[in-house]
Amino acid sequence: MSMFNVAIINGDGYSEILTAAAKKVLTAVSEKFGFSLNFHPVDARAFLGKSESEILKTDEYKVVKSADAAIAGAISYDFARSSVHGDVITLICKNLGLFGCFRSIKSFYNTINCSALNDKDEISNVDFLIVHDIAAKQFVEKGYKTGKVGREAYDVVTLPEMYAERIGRIAYELAEKRKNRLASVDLADTFNTEFLRRKITHEINEDYPLVNLTSYTLESVVAPLLFSPSAFDVIVANESTSDTLFSLGAAISGGFGNLCEGYLGDAATGLYKPAKVARFDAKNPHGVNPAGIILAAAKMLEYSFDKSLAKTAVENAVEEVISQNFVTPDMKNKRDETQKVISTEEFTDEVIKRL
Repeated sequence: MSMFNVAIINGDGYSEILTAAAKKVLTAVSEKFGFSLNFHPVDARAFLGKSESEILKTDEYKVVKSADAAIAGAISYDFARSSVHGDVITLICKNLGLFGCFRSIKSFYNTINCSALNDKDEISNVDFLIVHDIAAKQFVEKGYKTGKVGREAYDVVTLPEMYAERIGRIAYELAEKRKNRLASVDLADTFNTEFLRRKITHEINEDYPLVNLTSYTLESVVAPLLFSPSAFDVIVANESTSDTLFSLGAAISGGFGNLCEGYLGDAATGLYKPAKVARFDAKNPHGVNPAGIILAAAKMLEYSFDKSLAKTAVENAVEEVISQNFVTPDMKNKRDETQKVISTEEFTDEVIKRL
């Protein structure tokens, strides 16, 4: 029986409630499919107020580093940036070599009616990933200086070829696991770094002969995304373009509530988390939607542990629960009286019943 070690990173707010849901589903699916998972809790509060070098020396970071993969619960914007260096998760991923961030855009029964688009049949088939390199922005220099006619602003962007290649390969490999379609979105008509990104992405296409590659500029991809979003499978872009496409994708799919993201690198390990979580409600801490973190755990099963059947079982179970109109209070649509409002734990149990 194969065995995997999973670090469970808890932050603030709903974090422990969400990670408990993920652990419960993962335990159930591992028993069903014949593999073993050992969970190792990590308190992210140990990282607060510490510099990068101090964080890397903590026992908590060493637990994450030694694990086969990690799942992070809800970590608020303020909490994530309460350490000296900035974003906790990004720092951990960079030091673990997890440079490739993917964000999942997928429509669900309880979000289709919230979509910015009117074609519900098209929206119901939306399922794609947006990929970018989280480390590339360290090569961005910006500031102000005094020029001939007053203050001037400047931005200097450097893109090493290896960064363009490595994120391209992550995107191709994800496409191979899915529908063999890759869209490269760039600003090649404006920036030389973006032209290099496009060039490298096309050059390495020969190593992935089954993947169909299409290139777009940011301006030219908007119309296809709005009119035929289900035609997309994996999209690779720089970080700022990725942020723009993620917001657009969320508007298309009907919101952030069920979406997840993950961080991958050259090794089989990875870190996975919900994309967005509702603002913490102290009066109803058990009313948060766990779909995002459960779906993040499903991605971990496939991308880090090569358990694609288990991953599919979890995703199908979540979709079935949602399609039967079960929702947590934070996802409640006040105009839909047919919704069945349940707690985080009850939602989790409904998923387990359907594995």
